[in-house]
Amino acid sequence: MDAGQPGTSRAKDATSEHHLRQFPFPLKKPHSTTQSGAVFVYLDDLIKNVQDRAMRRSLLEELGDFAGREEALREVTRFHIFNPMFYRSNDAIHALRVYMLTRFLLRSAKNQSIELDATFAEALALVHDDHEMLTGDPQAGDKANMTPKQLAKLKRRELAAIEVLVKRFPKTLGGYSYRELLLDVYERQSKECHLMQFADKLDGLCEALHELAAGNLAFARPVTTKYGEVPIAPIFYARYFRSYAKLYPEFAFLVEGPNNVRLVDPDALESKDWLEWASKRRPCTRSRLTFLTRIIPYDLWVSVLWNAKRELGIDFIPSLITKVE
Repeated sequence: MDAGQPGTSRAKDATSEHHLRQFPFPLKKPHSTTQSGAVFVYLDDLIKNVQDRAMRRSLLEELGDFAGREEALREVTRFHIFNPMFYRSNDAIHALRVYMLTRFLLRSAKNQSIELDATFAEALALVHDDHEMLTGDPQAGDKANMTPKQLAKLKRRELAAIEVLVKRFPKTLGGYSYRELLLDVYERQSKECHLMQFADKLDGLCEALHELAAGNLAFARPVTTKYGEVPIAPIFYARYFRSYAKLYPEFAFLVEGPNNVRLVDPDALESKDWLEWASKRRPCTRSRLTFLTRIIPYDLWVSVLWNAKRELGIDFIPSLITKVE
């Protein structure tokens, strides 16, 4: 399965990076418990625990029965308020990435002795934006600036979209009611949904970091829309993840835990001069993806996506290196 268009050949360019990402496998556990080490500790654990991959494949196979769904999701582009976006993705690619990240986070939760229904969480990840086939993709930054009345109107549209979708597609996914899955995303009641939300926002953050890593200065400046000013993604998501840790204390370790388990450090996101950093970067190539940036969530994101082809046959790399704008 290809999560993007085929990549073009590019000359190797590794001169501006200093920390080689340990790919391809095997990955080794670090001697220390630094934040950089957390990436490899988690991945090492993940790679050794793939006995249930047949079940994970079955979820993807079941979605093949949802006729027209993937095509409709591919029509919903991401980050439409930012222009240009070198590697602009769509909801079909985003759903698969959130699925991969959710599976990764399930291992993190298990390591913290948090009991979750893995299949339910993975199914939520795959369908969490299905309503956007009908509503479009309202930007997270815009939603943060909406009035209560505007948010209520948006929620009514989402609920109406769910009622249309449950009549259009099969009734179940992974043994769960499709309606139940969509409503859980809408209501955000289950622990599995709370964990999936972290994966969803982590992907959004890292999409923006990927643009910055490629030197796209459009992502280093705030944007103003009809709802108000939207800060740059690292600032916006730093605020989001702080709130997340308070709203869902069971998963606060992902934001407030020690270095070897924390995946996002809001202070680090806010303190970096992103315009200066991005101005020294160049468009991404396959070889450049093999170097650590020491931006922990981004390095983790690339690592998980890199491993997707090996585990499930999903090749995200072309979508990360093929400029579309």
